[in-house]
Formats: sequence, structure tokens, C-alpha cells
Amino acid sequence: MTDTKTNSKKPEELKKEQAELAFKYLLELRDHENQLMWTRSNILLLLQGGLLTFIAYNFKTPLGNNWPVLASLCVFGLFIAFLLWRITAGGSFWVDFWQSKLKSIEEIVFGNVVDLFRNHPAKSKKENPALYKDFKKMGYKSTRRTLRILSAMTILLWAALLIYIICSPHKVLNKDDLQEPIENTLQQDQLKPEVF
Repeated sequence: MTDTKTNSKKPEELKKEQAELAFKYLLELRDHENQLMWTRSNILLLLQGGLLTFIAYNFKTPLGNNWPVLASLCVFGLFIAFLLWRITAGGSFWVDFWQSKLKSIEEIVFGNVVDLFRNHPAKSKKENPALYKDFKKMGYKSTRRTLRILSAMTILLWAALLIYIICSPHKVLNKDDLQEPIENTLQQDQLKPEVF
């Protein structure tokens, strides 16, 4: 038996209902991809911060004397930075992909009342430069683009640190670097008069 309610609807009404349902699911997919990208990026940024802190703390300690260990930690940091760059680029691609799908059905769902995705500032740079300039004047900043720049900068940071450690291991730590402060402290303690 057929549903008389469905049969009585005009094709335009059915198309609008389908578009509304599709819009809802596409919006959820876009939001899910965006959340995944930010969660993964935050985890990798925390890992990089911890690793960089560990290396900086141990730069002038006995572990710092073992430059191959520091170099291998830098290689690991470089690998994590590359993963961060890939995750931000891939996540940004999927967010843009789902937004383009939303853009294609937005007019069916909302008509000309709402144009969230048709006039989105991230896409209007190529499609409508004048609109993009207006968004820039209003203070628009792309957080996903900023995250991609940050991820590229972390690759450069780890590469520079790795090159520094490999090319100048004697500068990382010499035994004299540890011995000299100890001797200076002993000499200063001997010069101080004893006070009772």
C-alpha cells in the first residue's frame, strides 16, 4: 500500500524535503570532520610541545652530551610535525568538500534568505574577490589556514633543530661546560668568610 501523504506532494516539495535532509546530514559530516581535525591536531601539538620541552630541558645536561639521542628525538619530532601537516591539510580538504556539497543545495533549502556557504569568506577569495575584501575588512581570519601555517612552521623548527644538533654536536654540551660552573661555585664558596 502506498503512502497517500507522499503521493499527494508535488515534486518541488519532495525535492525540498530531500534537500533539507541531505543538508542536515552534510552539515553533521562537515562538523564531524572539523572536530576530528582539531582533536587530532591538538593531540599532536601537545606531543610536540612535550617533546620540545624535554629536548630544551636536556640540552645542557648529561643527556645533551649524547647528541645521537637528541637527534633521534628531533627526527621523531619532525615525523610528528609532518603528520600534523598532513592531518591539517587532509582535514581541511574534507571540511571544504562537505561545505561545497552544502553550498550546492543551500539555495534549495533556504532560498535566497540564507547564504552561509555560497558566500563563505574562505571560498570567496577565488570566486568573489570583492566579497573577500569585505570579509577581510570585517576582520576575517581563517583558523584552518592558520593551523596549516603553524604545522608547516613546526616542520621547519624541527628540521632546523636537527641540523643544529647534527652539525654542531660539540656545541650542544662539552664536559667543560659542566665542569666550569662546578669549579666556579667551589672557588666562590672558598672565598666567602665563614659566619657563625
